Amino acid sequence: MQTPIAAKPLYVDSSALLQRVLNGSDAGAIDAATDQRTASGGRVMSSRLLWLETRRVEIRELLAGRDIRIPLREALATLDQLPVTEEVWQRAAAIDCHVKTLDSLHLATCLLAEADLLAADSQLRAAATSLGLRVLP
Repeated sequence: MQTPIAAKPLYVDSSALLQRVLNGSDAGAIDAATDQRTASGGRVMSSRLLWLETRRVEIRELLAGRDIRIPLREALATLDQLPVTEEVWQRAAAIDCHVKTLDSLHLATCLLAEADLLAADSQLRAAATSLGLRVLP
């Protein structure tokens, strides 16, 4: 029996989380997608990689005079953290479409979690669609 869409986990990619924190053009749609999934009882998660990627952006923003620490920490607190396991590495290596290295690890984690993907990056979204993932927003 297939899991209802509302109850499926939602995997949040760094591109989506950063759109939300930096008030990007997709911030409203990203907030709506995460709020809807949480309200329906779905788990909202990401790979441990997201914490590293967002830390790098946090430092870049601080060096440019913009402090995003509070909104970033608040956004991160809403996510369950998934490990980067050997199984994730193997699944990422098996992805046969063009995608950046860290994105392949995100996709592998999302696939293993049997989650829908929330992403703002167009290349990642295209790769996810080719792998059969449901992509939001």
